[in-house]
Amino acid sequence: MPVLFGVFFGVLSALSRNTRLNAIDHVMSIIAMLFISTPIVVTAPIAVLIFAVWLGMFPAGSWGSLTHMVLPATVLAIPYIAIITQITRSSLIEILSSPFIRTAKAKGLSMPRIVWKHALKPALMPVVSFLGPAIAGILTGSVIVETVYTIPGIGVQVVQGATNRDYNLVLALTIIYSLLVILFNLVVDIVYAFLDPKIHY
Repeated sequence: MPVLFGVFFGVLSALSRNTRLNAIDHVMSIIAMLFISTPIVVTAPIAVLIFAVWLGMFPAGSWGSLTHMVLPATVLAIPYIAIITQITRSSLIEILSSPFIRTAKAKGLSMPRIVWKHALKPALMPVVSFLGPAIAGILTGSVIVETVYTIPGIGVQVVQGATNRDYNLVLALTIIYSLLVILFNLVVDIVYAFLDPKIHY
């Protein structure tokens, strides 16, 4: 879901640039940079205060039903959505200024068709590169999110293992995280071949 939202917002921001809808590009860029620069240690307690304490929409912690998952999942996903938005925006702006895009425009193709058929695949290359370590980071969780929402995740286990000098636990979790990074980077390399026809394995 962070990838879909990030790519959508990035494409919308890039296509709004230097048009009558230029304000959309400015607003989305400001919001994205705000969430990128604001650490989770700030956004997680604020989300609890607003949506759990003030509004009472979601539980403040623990892990069980879907309502318990909304706040931690959203807080964990928002920075990745913002980063993917900015990566997609920058990459698509660069691709849209390429000669083959100008040729497509000269042939009379509509902008949606140009973006969908010709520009989106090469624009997604930097996004795919980012997704390898990002997915591993999401799966292994965040120490801050797990602590604020009292989730018994891998991040908290690493901290507790280091505090208790349980080096076997820390080593095992480090190996798991490393294997996830290697696995998802392998998946990224495979996806490259589908996005770029010049790449063959």
